Amino acid sequence: MKILKYFEGEIVTLKKPHACGENRWKILKKGVDVKLQCEECGKIVSLERIEFERRIRRILLDTGKWIAIVNRE
Repeated sequence: MKILKYFEGEIVTLKKPHACGENRWKILKKGVDVKLQCEECGKIVSLERIEFERRIRRILLDTGKWIAIVNRE
């Protein structure tokens, strides 16, 4: 399995949207756990890095384009 690098401040989408309906998350902190903030309601959640790696689907670049993350399972 290839390890991808994520940076604080990046916007990502996950497999399922948040309860408020938004699917865009901002990475606040990374490490063993990844702390994410919902872009719509501001709710902060923490996921284990392994769980985050399974759920992530896309990363938003500075140019406004999305990079799709292929499910590696």
